[in-house]
Parts: sequence; C-alpha cells; structure tokens
Amino acid sequence: MDMTVAASASVRPGPGPRRRGWGRLALWLSLWSERRTLRTLDERMLADLGLSPAQARREARRPAWDVPPARRASTR
Repeated sequence: MDMTVAASASVRPGPGPRRRGWGRLALWLSLWSERRTLRTLDERMLADLGLSPAQARREARRPAWDVPPARRASTR
C-alpha cells in the first residue's frame, strides 16, 4: 500500500459549516419539541422526572436556541 494513500485516508476534515448548521437546527427542533411536551405533563409525570411544575414552566418558556450547557457540549 502506498504511504500517501494510507496517510490521506486517516485524515478526515470535520463537518463543514452547512452540516453544522443543519445539526444546530435539528438540536433546536428537538429542544422545541421537548419543551412543548413539558407543558402537557401533569404533576405526577413531572415528579417522575424530578421537576416541579414551576421548573417545568420555566424550562418550557425558554426559546429553542437557548441550549443548556450539557446539551451544547454533547453536540461538539
């Protein structure tokens, strides 16, 4: 095997700006859907998640592009 082929096969560029943009949009849509679902849960369901109704309302009011740090780190 030619060494130049082996070396170039192991180096892959990261995702381009367009791909990152689609990934960010997918994350925002996911957050929007999750926060919309939070609005529909009753107190028992929220308790199962470890959330109070006030916490759920606060989270549900956040805009889709307000990504929590833990979710932001997992998309890099």
